[in-house]
Amino acid sequence: MRATLSGYYRNLQFDQSKVAKELFDVTKQISSGQKIQYAYEDTSTFIDTVRLDNEVTTLSQAKQNATRANQVSNNTDITMNGMVEVFESMKVKLIQAANGTNSPESLNAIALDLRGLEENMVQLANTSIDGKYLFSGSEIKTKPIDANGLYQGNDTDLKAFVGSGVEQKYNISGADLFLGDENDTQRKITTNIAIRNTLTNAAIKASDSIEDMMGAGTSPYSFYVRGTDSAGVSFKEKIAIDGTTPVSSLLSKIENLFGTGSVNVSLNGSGNIVIEDKLKGSSKIDFHIVGSSGDTAITNIDALTTGDVKEFIKSGLTSSDGTNDEAKIYDRTRFSKSGSVLTSNVSHVLNSDNSFVSNGTKLVDASAQNSLNGVIFNYSGVDVSGADFTATINLKDGGSSFTVDGNTYSIFNAGSPAVPTPADEMTYKQLTDVINMVVTGNLPTADTEGAYTNALKASVLDGTTSLNYKGQIVFKDLLNTLTPAEISLYDNNTNDFTAAASALTFNTNNALTIRDPKTDFFQQINAAITAVELGRLQADGTALDPRNGGIQNALQAIDDLASHTYNQHSVAGAQSKNLEMSSNRIDLLLVSTKSLRSEAIDADMAEAALKLQQLQMNYQAMLSTVSRISQLSLVNYL
Repeated sequence: MRATLSGYYRNLQFDQSKVAKELFDVTKQISSGQKIQYAYEDTSTFIDTVRLDNEVTTLSQAKQNATRANQVSNNTDITMNGMVEVFESMKVKLIQAANGTNSPESLNAIALDLRGLEENMVQLANTSIDGKYLFSGSEIKTKPIDANGLYQGNDTDLKAFVGSGVEQKYNISGADLFLGDENDTQRKITTNIAIRNTLTNAAIKASDSIEDMMGAGTSPYSFYVRGTDSAGVSFKEKIAIDGTTPVSSLLSKIENLFGTGSVNVSLNGSGNIVIEDKLKGSSKIDFHIVGSSGDTAITNIDALTTGDVKEFIKSGLTSSDGTNDEAKIYDRTRFSKSGSVLTSNVSHVLNSDNSFVSNGTKLVDASAQNSLNGVIFNYSGVDVSGADFTATINLKDGGSSFTVDGNTYSIFNAGSPAVPTPADEMTYKQLTDVINMVVTGNLPTADTEGAYTNALKASVLDGTTSLNYKGQIVFKDLLNTLTPAEISLYDNNTNDFTAAASALTFNTNNALTIRDPKTDFFQQINAAITAVELGRLQADGTALDPRNGGIQNALQAIDDLASHTYNQHSVAGAQSKNLEMSSNRIDLLLVSTKSLRSEAIDADMAEAALKLQQLQMNYQAMLSTVSRISQLSLVNYL
């Protein structure tokens, strides 16, 4: 085949374009430092580069997150160091106050110092960094502790994204720090009437006789005991015991009521009965006792003659009938009043996990009985208009109801079929709804779900009834700044010692709490300082503020709070360490990922330079050859 001039120039143009492109590509690699600029140049390299770029971006963001989270965690660590130091100072002051030799002026000075430390603690609790509060959970713009020492944040953990699908907690929420549980703590409760030997006037001892404790009377003596064991099961028992029997025998019988080996029952140096739960992490044990030297055949505690009654606990509560005969009434008491608010004093906890109840909790899940069928609660008091009322709340499998002044209304569950709620399905929300309707005077106009719902809607305009953070019932009057309302709520058979123990109690003259797995940070601090202000070494039910545990018990409370803070501090320290380790790990991954990206996309400059040199030489040789061939003509062949 004869090569034409046209074909020759076409091949020449193709080869020149090819070499020029290669020269352009290698020059571009040298100038940009990258193998390719666009996906079409090398799809595999482009895909690897995009993937690695994404990983670098993700790791860079994770590094930033870890750094910021570590700053918060470190600030938390530093702040909690300050809290630990405040607790140490508080303990020193309380030990100083507890020596029993201080004058009222000295105690007042110590109390002022403690109030200053309390204010310092509040400031630490309300620490903010860059306008964000450390201990408010996810409510970072909300000051965690208000003027009343109550927590205003939530229990949400803040978590930092520190890797693909990996999150790490970096905060200590106020719910954990100020209201958290200590599962290694054993609940301890005490009576607050110092029992004296009636012959020697010394504090009663376990070796003294029952007659020494009770005084001359008719033997055997009777003791009416009520309480709740570690499992949340209530008991109610009448104990008859001979006057010559030692007090230790009574203590043993009380122990057995809680379950053999479940608690320790003893007398302290002031003659108070102290009960300590052997089960760690439970907040359920409760206790009340009344002694009598009267008729041992009496089973209805109301039949006891007041002069024959021996009190062990006083709380300054008013009974449901308006009297102050606390010895016998136990839970037939009116909720405490503060301005427009009424509050019960019994915290309800779930039997299953010791957590506080909430609106959706079923009553049976926190009760002393497996079923609430047949339980009747007496509900009486004064409504928001100042009118007396008497009501009952009747729990039945066939449908619960409440009766007010002879009129009965079924208890419905809003949003469910129009069927009265069975006893064991009744929730705390339904209970507080009924309480609210009655105390505000908004009753259903008929026994129908529609009338029930309308009455409920009307009632919340006059008042609200709910559960607080401690599982206690709280009513707030929306019509009066100083409410005339009064509430009493108790089991119908509470006074009958032949009947079953109360399924639930709401406001009781019960034993005082010395220790508990549950923490109430600033309320416990305030109670400790109040004990110093009162100049009270031990609990004293005969004095002002009878439910204050005294300085010696306050020392235990502050020790427990300090221990709880140490534990939370350890968590904060561990979080800081983990975040630091995560940050270091991210740094290593970033270096590794960037190296892989460099291998994938970065040009080898030495190789590119050599290739450029070769291509230049080839291109020059091609041009030289073309130039010579182009100069040839037929004259060269003649």
